[in-house]
Amino acid sequence: MMAWGPYCSLWNDSVDYANLDEFEYSDIPGDRFVMTTWHNNETLEEVFWFCEHTAHHPTVDLGRKILIHISPVERGAKLLDDYRRASQA
Repeated sequence: MMAWGPYCSLWNDSVDYANLDEFEYSDIPGDRFVMTTWHNNETLEEVFWFCEHTAHHPTVDLGRKILIHISPVERGAKLLDDYRRASQA
């Protein structure tokens, strides 16, 4: 899970805590561990590039990416286009 934008570190923490809570703050099985990063000092283009070229999970193949955009403004088509362009760079 890669968080970007205002308060992105809070999104990162929320996912971390949810993953810990799922396993009652015990050991998380490798295939259920959610790797999280936040990117408050990077451009969205840099985050998209990182997602495509650098991000990996230690035990699970990340063959599919899901982009979740939380905003009052619809930008889905533009974000997908930006992701495609950044991933080809």
